[in-house]
Amino acid sequence: LFLKELSESYLLPVIASIIFLTHPLHAEVVNWASARKDSLSGFFFFASFYFFVRHLKRVDLKKSSIYLFSLFLFLLSLLSKPSVIMAPVLLLLVEFSFFNGGKKGFFPQGALKRAMPFIAISLFFAFITLNTAVEQNVVKEIGRASCRERV
Repeated sequence: LFLKELSESYLLPVIASIIFLTHPLHAEVVNWASARKDSLSGFFFFASFYFFVRHLKRVDLKKSSIYLFSLFLFLLSLLSKPSVIMAPVLLLLVEFSFFNGGKKGFFPQGALKRAMPFIAISLFFAFITLNTAVEQNVVKEIGRASCRERV
């Protein structure tokens, strides 16, 4: 759906679907019951991405509700699995690539403003994830690890 929103042709989504159909990249999600967090976070992320692109294309009054729904879906994807933490970078890249309109600036007007809530939520979840990992001794604190241990 979001490839159709971006390209406005049917050829790219059909080719991508055929490639995914013939070559599943991540079969563990289907075979392993505890890997449902991957498919859940992927679903919420792609839904958030789709509604963010729809928000960029809309000009009517429902534009802000679509944006808030996209933000809510992004929050759900982070609650499912924190690996979606880099999604704001992808949103900025998509906005630069497809919605710049040939302007000279690096980002379209208001792109950083639109991405700030996504970035703030990502930073909050990064902080929580790193603090939890340090408390559980999954990773060492950066100040306590030597340069050799970091590499």
